Amino acid sequence: MKEHQPLSIADIAPEDWNLTPEPVKQLVEALLARVKQRDVLLEDQSRLTQFLDATPIGIAVHDSTGRLAYVNHVGQALLGIDRPSEPQANLLPEIFQVYRTSSQSLYPVEELPSNLALAGKTVQVDDLEIHRANQVVPMEVWASPIFDDHGQVEYAIAAFKDITERVRSEAKRHQIEQALSASEHRYRQVVQTQSDFILRSLPDTTITFANDAMCRALGQSLEQVIGQKWCDFAYGEDLPSILQKITTLTPDSSSFFAENRDRRADDQEGWTQWLNQGIFNQQGHLVELQSVGRDITALKQAEAARRNSDERYRQVVETMLEGIWMIDAASRTTYANPRMAEMLGYTADEMLGKDLFYFMDESGQAISNRNLERRRQGIKEQHDFRFRTKTGQDIWALLSTNPLYDDAGNYIGALATVTDITDRKQAQTALERSEQRFRNLFESIPKIAIQGYDRHRQVIYWNHASEQLYGYSKTEAFGQQLEDLIIPPEMRSAVITAVQNWLTENHPIPASELSLMHQDGSRVTVYSSHTMLTNPEGEPEMYCVDIDLSDRKRAEALLHQSEQVLRQRVDQEQTLRRVLQAIRKSLSLDLIFRTATAEVAELVQADRTAIVQYLPERQCWKHVSEYRQSLDIPDTLGVEIPDQDNPLAEQLKQFKVVRIDNPDTLEDEINRAFAKTFPGSWLLVPLIVDQKLWGSFSLFRSRQTSAWTEEQATLVQTIGDQLAIAIQQAQAFERAQTEIAERQQAEANLRAALSEKEVLLKEIHHRVKNNLQIVSGLLQLQAQSLQDSPAIHALRESQNRVESMSLIHKKLYISSDLEQIDAADYIQSLATSLLTTYKVSPGAIALQVDVEPVILSLDQGIPCGLIINELVSNALKYAFSTHQPGEILIQLRQIGRELELIVQDNGMGLPDHLDLNNIQSLGLSLVHALSTEQLEGSLTVDHSQGTTFKIRFPQSAS
Repeated sequence: MKEHQPLSIADIAPEDWNLTPEPVKQLVEALLARVKQRDVLLEDQSRLTQFLDATPIGIAVHDSTGRLAYVNHVGQALLGIDRPSEPQANLLPEIFQVYRTSSQSLYPVEELPSNLALAGKTVQVDDLEIHRANQVVPMEVWASPIFDDHGQVEYAIAAFKDITERVRSEAKRHQIEQALSASEHRYRQVVQTQSDFILRSLPDTTITFANDAMCRALGQSLEQVIGQKWCDFAYGEDLPSILQKITTLTPDSSSFFAENRDRRADDQEGWTQWLNQGIFNQQGHLVELQSVGRDITALKQAEAARRNSDERYRQVVETMLEGIWMIDAASRTTYANPRMAEMLGYTADEMLGKDLFYFMDESGQAISNRNLERRRQGIKEQHDFRFRTKTGQDIWALLSTNPLYDDAGNYIGALATVTDITDRKQAQTALERSEQRFRNLFESIPKIAIQGYDRHRQVIYWNHASEQLYGYSKTEAFGQQLEDLIIPPEMRSAVITAVQNWLTENHPIPASELSLMHQDGSRVTVYSSHTMLTNPEGEPEMYCVDIDLSDRKRAEALLHQSEQVLRQRVDQEQTLRRVLQAIRKSLSLDLIFRTATAEVAELVQADRTAIVQYLPERQCWKHVSEYRQSLDIPDTLGVEIPDQDNPLAEQLKQFKVVRIDNPDTLEDEINRAFAKTFPGSWLLVPLIVDQKLWGSFSLFRSRQTSAWTEEQATLVQTIGDQLAIAIQQAQAFERAQTEIAERQQAEANLRAALSEKEVLLKEIHHRVKNNLQIVSGLLQLQAQSLQDSPAIHALRESQNRVESMSLIHKKLYISSDLEQIDAADYIQSLATSLLTTYKVSPGAIALQVDVEPVILSLDQGIPCGLIINELVSNALKYAFSTHQPGEILIQLRQIGRELELIVQDNGMGLPDHLDLNNIQSLGLSLVHALSTEQLEGSLTVDHSQGTTFKIRFPQSAS
C-alpha cells in the first residue's frame, strides 16, 4: 500500500491557489493545521504511555461510560489482570474483590474512587483492599476526573499503589510523634528558608503564619500579612471552588490541591499551586489549614502552549503525595515533583539539572553507583536509601525505581517513586530498644508469669516467673505444646478449641481464674489473661499473663476478717451518731437520759445502764434514769447510795473512770451490798459539768459476758462527755428561761414608765402651747389699745412669731411622736395661718408649698418656723403693689445629709445695697441669726428676679 504523504499548500499550483476563494483558503489552512496537531499528539501519547508504563505505581484510565481504557504494567500486576486487548467493563468480581480496610466489608460500588471521579469528584482513599484469590493487597488510591472543552467528564484517571509497608508501619507511628514535636524548631527554620510558599490559616482563611517567601511575594511584612484573609489576595472567580473544598474536608479526607491566581507585590498577577492539609480537633472539627504553595506562574504560561492530554496526565503526577524523581542518562535531575523537593528542602526548580550525587554523602554515592548500574541493566527494584537535605539533615526514603528507554530501546534515565520513611526508621530503632526493655522487664517481674505461643500452641517465650510458678525451665518448656505443659486433662480439648477459634474467627479468650498444673502434678491457681499479637512476619503469636493467686487467697481471708471488724465498727459509729444526735437536738434531760441509756446498752451489750446524780448537799448518789435489758434485773430508779465511806465515789470525784471486772474484790460495805444485787462487771464514767462532778454514767454486765474492753470504756466515756455537755446546755437553758422571765418583767415595767413619760410630755407641750396662746392674746389686747401704727405693727409681728412657736407645740401635743415634727404638715399650716392673719384676698397671692416628707427635730422646727414667718410676712407686707397679683414659694428638700429651705416671691425685690452681715431690720436680722447660728447653716439671697432666700443646714440625727 502506498504510504500516505502529508498534505502541503506547496503542492498546489500558485495560479490555482490564487483563484481559490478566501473562505476556502481559510478552511484548507485549518484542516492542515489540525492534521499536523494530530500527528504531534499521537507522538506525545506514545511517549506518555511509555512514561506511565515505567511509573512504579498503578495507573488506570476509565472512559466516560466506566469502561477500562488503559492500565499500566504496575497496575496490571497489582490488580492481577492482563492488559485489556479492548475496552472492557469495570474489573470483574471473579478476578478480585474490593473491601474496606476499616470494616472488612465490600466496598460500595457507587463509592469506588473511579466511579466518584466519573461523577466529577477528585478523591483520595487509603482504606481500600484488593482481595485476590491468593493475596490481599491494601492500597492507596487517587482518582481525578478529566473534563472536555464542554465541562463534561471525558475520562477518570486513578493512581494506586501497594501500601502494605505503610499499613505495617502505622502501628508504630505513634512512637515517633514525640520526636516530631522536638523537631518543630528545626522545621520552622526549614520553612523560613523555603522558596515555596508556606501558609497557615483558620477555616475562614484568616492568616496565622506565612513564611518569608510568601511575604516577599505579597510585598508585605509578616506582621502585615498575619490577620488578613488570603481569599482577599485571590481572584474572585477562583475562590468558590476552593472554599467549597474547605467545607468538604473531613478527618478521613483532610487534604486537597488547588491552583489559583493571586495578586502579588506591585499589583503583579501570579499563579500558585497549593497543597492544603486540614487539621482537625478531637471532636472532628476543622481548626486550621496548613498549605504549601508553589509558584507556578511560569509553568502556567508554558502550559498555555501544551496539549490538553499532556496536561491531564501531568495532573496525575503533580497531585501525588509521594515524591517523583526523574534523572537522565547522565544522572542529572530532569523532573522532581513538589513533594520530592519538599522532602529534600528544595524547590522543584532548584533541583532541576542537579546531579543525583548532589543529594547524598560519599557513602551514599558508592551505593548509588551500584544501583544506577542495575538500572542500565534494566533491573527494577525497591530499596531504602539515605539522602542529605538542603539543611544538611539526613532522611531515609523508600525508592521504587524503574529504568527509562527511548523508542529505540536506549537507556535514557530512570524514574523513582520516593516515600519518606525517616519516621519509620526512627520508629524501628526505638521499637528494637523498646522490645529489649520490655523483654528485660518481663524477665525481672517476680510474680507475673508470661508465656508466648505460636499459632500451633508451641512455647516461644517463657520468663523466669513462669519457671518459678510452673516448675519448668526455659529449656524444658521451649517447643512444648501448651496443653502438654500446664493444662489439666479435663481442660485440654476446650483450650485447643478456644485457641483455634481465636485464630480463625477472632474470638478472644476472656481473662479468668484458672486451676493449672505444676510440673510435680499439683494444681496452681492463677488469674490468666491473654493477648494475640502479630510478629514482623505477619504470623500470630499468643501471650498469656498468669498471676499467682496464692497470696491473694490468703489476703481475701484476712480481708473477710477485716470486713467483719469494720462492719462492727460501722454499726458502733451509727449507733453512736444516733445517741449524739439525740443528745444535741434536745434540751430535755429526761429524754436525753432515756435515749442515751437505751442506745448505749445496745451498743456495748450492757444488761443495765443508769444515770446517777451526785447530791453533795445530801451526801448521796441518786439514780435518776436507768435502762434494763430484762425485767428480771432489779429496778433502782430513785435509789440513793451513800457518799461517805464509798471508795468508788472518791475515784469518781477525782474524775477517774472506774472499771470493776469482779465486784467480789470490793471491800467496803456499801459497794459489797450493791454487788449482791448486781453481780458481774461494772463500768462507771464520771459526768463533769463546768469542771465539777455532776454524777456518773454507770453500766452493768452479768458474769456470763466478757469484761469491759479499753475500746468500750473509751466509747462510753465519749458518750459521757456528750451527756455532760447536754446537762450543761439544759442548765444554761433553765437559767436562760429564768433570765427571760425576769427581762420580760423589766420590759413591762419600762413600758409603763415610758407611757407615764409620754403623758407627762404631752401635758408639757399642751401647757407650753396654752402659755404661748396667752402671750399672743396679751399682745393682741395691747395692740388694740394703741394708736401708734409702728407700735401696732411691731406687736403684731411679735404675735405672729409667738403663734409660729405655739403651732409647733400644738403639733407635738396631738402627734404620737413627741420628739419629731412632720415638716410638710407644719409648714403648710403655718403658711395658711399667715395668709389669714394678713387678710390676703383670695386669688391675690398664690401660695405654693413644696415640702418633701422630712422629719424635723424640735430644735430645728422652731427656727424654721420663725424664719418662714419672717420671710412670708415681709413678702406679704412689702413685695407686692396694691393691684399686683403675686406668687410665694416655700420649698424644703433633702440634699445628701443636708436640708435646703427656700422662700421665694416674684415681688419688687430687696435693695441692691443690702448687706446680710449688717442688717437694720429686726426681722431679717432674726432670719440671719436663726440660719447661721441656731441651725448652723448658710444663708444666701438672690434678688435678681423677685427675692429668693436659700438656707442650707445639716439634718439632725434622728
